[in-house]
Amino acid sequence: AEETVGAYKSAGIPSIQFKLPQREILPDFFSSRIPDAYDSKTSAYMMNALSDADFLDDHKKLKDDPRRSNWRKVLKPLADKNDGLVPDQSPISEVLNVAYARHEMARDNVEQALEFLMDKDRTGNAKDSAK
Repeated sequence: AEETVGAYKSAGIPSIQFKLPQREILPDFFSSRIPDAYDSKTSAYMMNALSDADFLDDHKKLKDDPRRSNWRKVLKPLADKNDGLVPDQSPISEVLNVAYARHEMARDNVEQALEFLMDKDRTGNAKDSAK
């Protein structure tokens, strides 16, 4: 991604990249991101299921890419009945991609992205909003 952004900038194409870190899967991870489907109790069960099945490291982060791991077997019994656990469609699948920092979109840095889009010279440097 860095090479692509650098190539675009070298070619005069306005570009920006946001690096998002891996997220800890804490008890409220699923309930805070998919509140219509999961309450805090179920969310905690889901975290514990992943931890018990050795999908999380000592820092509560996913050990492996969720696009290539078998987390569905562990979370299927706890999944919302409307969630088919389909890759890149399932809400659980998407938030696990976010947790692993392998995703196309995220809610993080939305304000900075909008500032970049609104910046007429599109340098990639955020404007000082205090002015």
